[in-house]
Amino acid sequence: LKPPFVLSLQEVWISEAIHSFRLWAERRGYNTVVNSPEEDGLLIITSEPVIGENFRQFDSNEWRKKKGVLIAKINWLNQPIIVFNSHTSWSGKESVDPVHASQLSQLVGIMNSFSSEAAIMAVDLNSGPDVHLRGQRYDPIQKIWRDLFLNQLSPHWIWSGRDIRQPTWDQ
Repeated sequence: LKPPFVLSLQEVWISEAIHSFRLWAERRGYNTVVNSPEEDGLLIITSEPVIGENFRQFDSNEWRKKKGVLIAKINWLNQPIIVFNSHTSWSGKESVDPVHASQLSQLVGIMNSFSSEAAIMAVDLNSGPDVHLRGQRYDPIQKIWRDLFLNQLSPHWIWSGRDIRQPTWDQ
């Protein structure tokens, strides 16, 4: 990896894996922000200084995972930037799952509370362009990605995705 960078990982559910990533980063002089595997194994690795971190757990969860949003404030080239890392539940074939909908709504609320700050969202929302792979009997792009997420974000947020399969966000 070539600095400056931010690497956002989800589903690092094994403590030894978290330890290995942290050791790898430490040996290279990089910084990490991590929560526990029980909190959905979220990990941020960056070449830049971390000046703050927080984990906000969602009210609705499943499978004994404590899903939420890992938030890091990073000094990116002498400018503070917020990094959101999250991994939400998913919706099944018949309809949008209430837990998934609740988590997306809570994530939108958290992100909108930071709308005056520069930020990066690097997350696994289990929604978006490739979600058709689950065989939903409804349009998941419209029902989940657009209705429950994109359309609820503050107008301050701008989608800068040039490749629809790998969207990125800028302000």
